[in-house]
Amino acid sequence: MNGYEIEHLAEIYDQYETQTHDVEYLLAKIKELEIQNVLEPFCGTGRILLPIAQAGCQITGLDGSDGMLNLLEKKAKRLSEQVRSRITIKLMDILKADWPSGFDLVIMGGNCFYELGSIEEQQHIIRAAYQALKPDSKRATFWAMKPQ
Repeated sequence: MNGYEIEHLAEIYDQYETQTHDVEYLLAKIKELEIQNVLEPFCGTGRILLPIAQAGCQITGLDGSDGMLNLLEKKAKRLSEQVRSRITIKLMDILKADWPSGFDLVIMGGNCFYELGSIEEQQHIIRAAYQALKPDSKRATFWAMKPQ
């Protein structure tokens, strides 16, 4: 069990992770490129996922932590039915399970990489993210975020 399984720790994480500059950047690029269907592995409590759904995109969030996803679901319940209908959340072991595919964009926040134990695991999720893209979207649709 990792610490994020405990919902209280997910709440602390959610209070600590409050920056929005990366979300603002992503929303601008999504609008500019007319992206419709997004995958966010390591979606956590929805800091990125929820604003993207509110902006009109279909978004699928993957995470291995019940605690994080429970908090995300609580926050999503406060949104309109229209926004909630654009959100799919899946509990899964991101390193072992097959990822869904057919996405215009895969977002991997920089913090997901320190959660992984080895370079091989990092390479695995980069490959999985590439394979989750639509064939016509496979044009380096990954954006790195720099903290400000």
